[in-house]
Amino acid sequence: MGSALHLVTDWVDTKNKIAMMKAQTESAEKVEAWKAFTAAQQSNAPFTVPANTPAWAAAIYTCVAALKDATRPLLTWAAVWLIYVAYNRATGLAQEDLGRELVFGGFTAITFWFGSRYTRK
Repeated sequence: MGSALHLVTDWVDTKNKIAMMKAQTESAEKVEAWKAFTAAQQSNAPFTVPANTPAWAAAIYTCVAALKDATRPLLTWAAVWLIYVAYNRATGLAQEDLGRELVFGGFTAITFWFGSRYTRK
């Protein structure tokens, strides 16, 4: 009887240890995400090209930074345009179906766009 009880308590203890390690890992991930977000928000420095950079590299650096800043707005406006064109080309029942899909897609897009973004405390 004692051996069976020992097996059960060992199993429960192992299960609890695994749950605790999982919780600690998730907590550490969240802490690191907040640290990264805080560090990104603290930089108010304007865009600068590092010193002693060749002119061709500085031009590429500037283009990449501009593309990075324009990506989200360009994707948003491209999606709005695509939805507008698709809705206007559809007729009758297809527009009704598309309307329901647009509502669902809109909520999904908003959740994706803003749901995983951290905000300032």
